[in-house]
Amino acid sequence: MGWNRPMGYLSRYVGLVALSVISLCAIPMSASAQVTIQNSQVKASMDILGGLTVQDVHSTTAVTILKATAITLRVDGGPAGGGSDYAFGSAVGTFTLAPSVSSGHILARWSINGITGSNLPPIELALDISLVGDMVAIKFTTINGIPDVVPAVPGTASHSVGIKFAQNFSSAVVGANDGPVYLSNGGRITGDTTLTGSLIPDSWRNTDATLEFTAGGALRPTPGIVGFINPDLLIFGSAASLMAEVWDHTSPAPPGIDFAANATDAAAAVFWNPRPLVPGEQRDFMTYFGRQHATQSYSDPWGASVDTLARLIYDVSKPVGNRIQPNPFAVNATVTNNRGITLTNVTAVISLPSGLALATGETSSKNAGSVNPGAEGKFSWNVVPTNTSSGRQTISVSFSAGPGTQGKVITRQIDIPSLPSLTVAGGLSMFSVPYILDDGTPSVALGLNPSDFNLLAWNNLLNVYEAVSRIQLGKGYWLQVTTGKTINLQGAHPYTQLSAPFELKLTRGWQQFGTPFLFDVRWGDVLVVSSNGSDPNSLTPLTIDQAVQAGLILPTIYRYVQGIGYVFDQDLSTELVPFQAYWVRSLQDNVSLLIPPPGGRSAKVNRSVVNSTSSTNDWTIRLIASGKGSVDGGNILGVKTGSNDGYDLKDFQKPPAISGSVGLTFVRPEWGSRAAGYAQDIQAANGGRKVWNVVVTSPTPNADVTVSWPEIARVPRNYELTITDIASGTKSLMRQSTNMRVNTGSNASRAFQIVAEPRSGASSLFIRGSVSASGSRAQVARISVTGSVEATYTIKIRSSAGTVVRNLTSGRAATANTEVSYLWDGKDNRGTSLPSGIYQVVVTGTTPDGQ
Repeated sequence: MGWNRPMGYLSRYVGLVALSVISLCAIPMSASAQVTIQNSQVKASMDILGGLTVQDVHSTTAVTILKATAITLRVDGGPAGGGSDYAFGSAVGTFTLAPSVSSGHILARWSINGITGSNLPPIELALDISLVGDMVAIKFTTINGIPDVVPAVPGTASHSVGIKFAQNFSSAVVGANDGPVYLSNGGRITGDTTLTGSLIPDSWRNTDATLEFTAGGALRPTPGIVGFINPDLLIFGSAASLMAEVWDHTSPAPPGIDFAANATDAAAAVFWNPRPLVPGEQRDFMTYFGRQHATQSYSDPWGASVDTLARLIYDVSKPVGNRIQPNPFAVNATVTNNRGITLTNVTAVISLPSGLALATGETSSKNAGSVNPGAEGKFSWNVVPTNTSSGRQTISVSFSAGPGTQGKVITRQIDIPSLPSLTVAGGLSMFSVPYILDDGTPSVALGLNPSDFNLLAWNNLLNVYEAVSRIQLGKGYWLQVTTGKTINLQGAHPYTQLSAPFELKLTRGWQQFGTPFLFDVRWGDVLVVSSNGSDPNSLTPLTIDQAVQAGLILPTIYRYVQGIGYVFDQDLSTELVPFQAYWVRSLQDNVSLLIPPPGGRSAKVNRSVVNSTSSTNDWTIRLIASGKGSVDGGNILGVKTGSNDGYDLKDFQKPPAISGSVGLTFVRPEWGSRAAGYAQDIQAANGGRKVWNVVVTSPTPNADVTVSWPEIARVPRNYELTITDIASGTKSLMRQSTNMRVNTGSNASRAFQIVAEPRSGASSLFIRGSVSASGSRAQVARISVTGSVEATYTIKIRSSAGTVVRNLTSGRAATANTEVSYLWDGKDNRGTSLPSGIYQVVVTGTTPDGQ
């Protein structure tokens, strides 16, 4: 069988509807050419052929954000599987229910087998379109058998049915490009992209720089809906291809399209793979499209939404204390009744975070009374910033309604710009300033007495820390204050060039940097560009992933946390927070970071720079060095599937040492161009012997440092870990104690070697022993024991009757293949000499992992 798609389908896409197609559809002549539902945010309209359009109507001028849709049913595997593909609304079938409005819903049913005498499968697709907040909820129901046709045409065989829903979307900003598209899992789409499985995000949207004009889809509602079927495939590409293609997508040849850089008309296509339906069975599929600006709850018993500005701004033209604007601003909420009964006593209660308060005269609890089926209950609060807090804050709204005790809570995030005032704790911190300063002299800019602080920066040419003479936007520093201080920046102005990324030039080596903006910026959104003429990617902006693969930068950035030390971030979800500084290492000169203006923020991110699998053989533990007043706790060793014993992207180089602090580093001088000190050293999970060389340092000579490994229990029992002091040769079993205390000596450093030895077969515990007379008295016996691996020994002396008369134990572990001796003085446990006779010596060895 082939593809059943008449010319009327393509004509509808280009806006030319053939009258012959309309006459083939069994639609009553009185049916309207278009039906519409609308609330305060969006309007959805369906034409006589089932084409859906969506408009953003929250402002005075309606903007079309979904221009056209195309729905394909793949039945029985499509043409390749002996079945066929069918275009919804085409003349091969008939509308058993023409698009119509009922209780605020658009309803339509289209049957493939609607023509008398047809041998086509009796498959029907029902559409139920409703509104929730600023989104259009679209429910597809696939039905095997058509029970509402007279006479009834029941299904007589099983069929598989899949759905493709293509959406020719448009930016909510008139005349703007259709991209980039931001994914809720951190992706940024600018061209032809196919996503499957776990890579499919919960939602996607495009937006302008203000984050206020948005459009997009929700694919996996949060919280989830019982019985919800996740899409199997999501494709972004040109509308010309995705809207015209039947099912399978053909990616364009390189360089492809870029709907962020030019006026390419973009589209998205959501797929649900064919699923079997027995005769009479039906299955529901849900998806959503709309403004994608509010935070929504779609789950029963009714829909609800909370919407407000994505972020506030800092306006220096306003008086001090009133510079966070707008002031006031609105928080809006809705309850959408998509049920068949009236909701009563519909109530909403708002809770505000630090930095926000209700305007004078507002009350936190509001009541919308009763909400009829298909109607919307609306709430609004005027909220004022208090100029006392900044950062990403959470607004919460609790909803309740009758009958019964129905309720739900929705949280909504809002970004409050970082104020030019902050409190820093005493001690060290990594610090940056996200403001342009009239005078960058540290004491002037920070408003502090020079004797109260030190500000240092790393010189990667000389590999030393130097005092800072001028604070610069985008640069990072070490700030040390004697006690907690409040910094009030003097002559500070926000960086206002939001139309293009901020360029931070790097030189080869480690550099400290910070975001130049007053809001968080996702590390995964930063681009990297090289201006080296010999670089094949010269002047081409690369993502972090691409820049790592091209050898421009290392994938890991570091921050400093008091009480822990360096903390590395390898996940692209890491947010660059204002006033926080980070380490990054450039592997070349003439490389720049392009830090984008804050925008495209979505939900959480789960993707990391290094994609990896895991198995039961994988394990990691932390190594912590702590000394007087300082800690270095961000050091990880272990084995992982997919890693190797040499350098790979799971091994993270360590930034320059923290001044005045103890340190711990894995050293790898044998790794050639990657020879360096490492904070994470991961080796192959192949069951072999693994070795790590470790150096512990202190800020002064002859300092006592404690090295600990509190997570040793995470190591599987088939590995035995030992730590050896290189200078003394002392070897200790790491399972026997979780720490050791060392002195760094005159060189202020101490070297160790950690070995992970696999224990299986020959590595299991075997004991050899002998008993002999010792000394001049024959009743004194020497018991000599040798074990094949490290073990603690317990010795029991039994009489000829089998009674235990004496217990001997070493109390300490003996190393492998080393003979240890125990003396028995011929006495029992009470110290009484035993009579002559035959006694049995029983030796039990216990390894640290319980063998």
